[in-house]
Amino acid sequence: MSGTKSLAEEIVKAEYAGKSDGEIADAINAAQDPVAVDVPIALLEGYLRRKGLVFALTRFLASPGQTPPEIQAVAFELVNMIQSPRLSVIEMSKPDIATDVQQMLGALGPQGASLLSDDDLAAIMAMAIGTAPRWQRFSHRELDWADIAKARGA
Repeated sequence: MSGTKSLAEEIVKAEYAGKSDGEIADAINAAQDPVAVDVPIALLEGYLRRKGLVFALTRFLASPGQTPPEIQAVAFELVNMIQSPRLSVIEMSKPDIATDVQQMLGALGPQGASLLSDDDLAAIMAMAIGTAPRWQRFSHRELDWADIAKARGA
């Protein structure tokens, strides 16, 4: 089984105290953990359009005033990202891309161009969070009491 050492670390957590090996396996199998997921462009575009933000970004680009060029570039790239026929997802499951996108969006938020609110930023970043069964961190299949017993001995 893969991940025996990390399973051994998992099962000593307080949430499993006093439980049998079978109960621990059941608890781990039932648990869901947050994971980073890719965001479909259509999902992002739908949110931006429902909030009138594609219009706001386009209007901003038409007359940016004294806005720094780097913020103009971010708005330009965001609009083009959602309109690109070649891009179907933003690979938010890749930490470096997620960091870049978060910084881009931040430049358009209240501390930058104020085109996106804090709520908008939170909603967009929430699109990049999914869930996965906890057992997948430790095995290629759901766990049973024998897996827990083996991990105790590891």
